Formats: sequence, structure tokens, C-alpha cells
Amino acid sequence: MPGLDPRLLRVTIDLEGELHVYERIAISAKGTKYASAISNICEIRIANIDKETREKLLSEGTPYSRLAPPKNSILIEAGRESTGLHEIFRGDITTVNVTQAPDIWLVMRAITGKQRKTQTTTLSQSGAAKFSLIASQAAGELGLALDFQAPDKDVANFSFSGSLEGLVKTLGEISSKVDAYVDDDRLVVKPRFDSDSSEVIEVNISTGLVGIPEFVDLGVRCTVLLSSEIRLGQRIRLTSAAYPSTDGDYVIYRLGFDLANRDSPFYYVLEASNPDLGKKAA
Repeated sequence: MPGLDPRLLRVTIDLEGELHVYERIAISAKGTKYASAISNICEIRIANIDKETREKLLSEGTPYSRLAPPKNSILIEAGRESTGLHEIFRGDITTVNVTQAPDIWLVMRAITGKQRKTQTTTLSQSGAAKFSLIASQAAGELGLALDFQAPDKDVANFSFSGSLEGLVKTLGEISSKVDAYVDDDRLVVKPRFDSDSSEVIEVNISTGLVGIPEFVDLGVRCTVLLSSEIRLGQRIRLTSAAYPSTDGDYVIYRLGFDLANRDSPFYYVLEASNPDLGKKAA
């Protein structure tokens, strides 16, 4: 039918170095990403994958193996046929379960950077060092690309020793005016309550706004159809014909996603702060 733009949803599992790609069977994924040191989380369901792969994942995803560093990771990509796939989530698989027949669903839970909880590092600078230099060194330790948008400043006698996960939190504590967080393969350091770029994305009924926005403590929560333009730290300009009191510019600080290739969900649930209210709260 003219006008239809089929959805795309692909899951890639790295099973001890061997890639398993799934996109033509039933898949769903639901999770949340945070513009803070809180780890991004996701639950992934895949129906009727081959028994050998299922059993291998189950054997390594039991509650008894939770204390060991995760061996396997997952990448979720989604999009539309007209625009192609874009990355939604990547993380380490922490638990694996299975549902009853006839349709056997593999249920996996994943956390971004779970391995970093058990990996340690030491990072220090004698005297004064630029914040951007410390962030660059931290990104190298984390194995991530750096997206540094915060105002630079001198940091005196920086010293850190601990887990890689704790390193991200420590970066965010260097200044009360910045957010530091991991967004898939990037370490982002940006001004708190402000965008990581000058680009503003219009959010309204024409661009995919679903239902009526609602106010939350720091701004608004709203549901939008999946779009490659939406990401953590992005500035949006919300226009709601049904609830114009929520209209205005906001910055996304929490990004939920609910996706399925053979069911209804295919959208983001975003929470975004009003920059002016956020600065007053700080």
C-alpha cells in the first residue's frame, strides 16, 4: 500500500566472539537510557531461535553466573525502510531465561557497561589539567569515543582509582554544571540542563508525537514515534495542540524505548527538562 514505511528491527548477539544476527523472526526490546552515571538497561525477547544458540546463552546467563563478568553482548538497531537502521542500545547480557512452548521466547536482560563494574583503573594528573584532557583520558580507558561539549576548565590534582563505572560518575562530579554519561559507544560530557548541540528537533503531531504530553518534576514526559533524530541530550521543541501549556524547548535526560517488529510498539518515551527550571533547581 502506498504510504507505508515498514519498520526494521535487528538484534546482533556477540556470543564469545561469534556474531548472531536476528531480524526476520519475532523480536521485541524495551529499555531506558539515562543522561547520568546510571547504567542503561534493556530487556530483549526473541522467538524461536535455534536450540544450540539458545542453550549456550542460557548456560551462561543463569543467576549463578551473575557474579562473573559477562561474556556476551548485544546490539539493537531499529528504523524504517526509508531511513535505514540506527543504533538504539548496546550492552552486556546479564541474565537469560526462556518461556514455555509452543512459541519459545528467549528473554535476555542487558546493561550498558556491566563489565566496567569489575574492571579497575587509575587515572591522575599532577597540578592543573584541563577538564577536556581528563575526559579524553577517561574515554580512552573506557574504550569509547569522546563527545565533549561542556565548558572547559582547569582541574587541580585530579586523581581517581576504582572501577571504570565509577570513573564516569567521578567525571560528572568534577563540576555541578555538567552531565557525564555513556550513550552506547560514546562518553558524553555536556552542560547540565542544556543540549549537547545547537540543533533543535521539532516534536509535534506531524513529526510523530503520540498522545498528550504530561508534566514531570523537571519538565515533560511524552511519547514519540521512533526517529533517528531523537537521542539523549538532544534539545527538542515541543508543540502540543491538545495541551499547549507544555509547549516549549526541553532537553532529553531520560529516553525509554519500546520496540517490536510484529506487534504495536515502536516508539520512544522521553523525559525532557526545561532548561530554565533545571538551572533554578541546581
